[in-house]
Amino acid sequence: MDFKNLFSDVKPLEQDKIPPRRDVKTKRQFIAEKQSRSAAEVEFSDIYEAHFGDNEQLFWYRGDKNNHSKIKQLRKGEFPPDVEADLHGLTQQQAKQVLIELLYDAKQHNELCVAIMHGHGQGILKQKIPHYLVQHPDIIGFCQAPKQYGGSACILVLMDIPDEWVRR
Repeated sequence: MDFKNLFSDVKPLEQDKIPPRRDVKTKRQFIAEKQSRSAAEVEFSDIYEAHFGDNEQLFWYRGDKNNHSKIKQLRKGEFPPDVEADLHGLTQQQAKQVLIELLYDAKQHNELCVAIMHGHGQGILKQKIPHYLVQHPDIIGFCQAPKQYGGSACILVLMDIPDEWVRR
């Protein structure tokens, strides 16, 4: 008996429950995919500085009571990142441009959670990125990532997308 006849009654499994996870994009891919998005660009001010507690883990949200439970889930790490950007080795201006493109793509693809890996280094990106994120209109909130997603070298961002697109 040959192999084909042994397994003739086997049917392939169908993926019908969990959507496949998008690939992680690197900084080089974002720079390589850079397109002119003049209508969608957001300007981040280098001068604006939000206030974050000195002794606390990084945390900010709009204060919208409708999204309070989502923010709690984000802080607990219950939303795995849909897309990640690794900003290691970029200058502040390069990181700002990648961040604009990343958030634009996340909004266009209805991605709820975005991970931004800034690393430790000299702390320039770690300090500046939260000030940029506060200025973005499509962000509900963000926090320092739990250890499994990068800890203090990463920020998890919760995007404002329609509830029907949120994966349960």
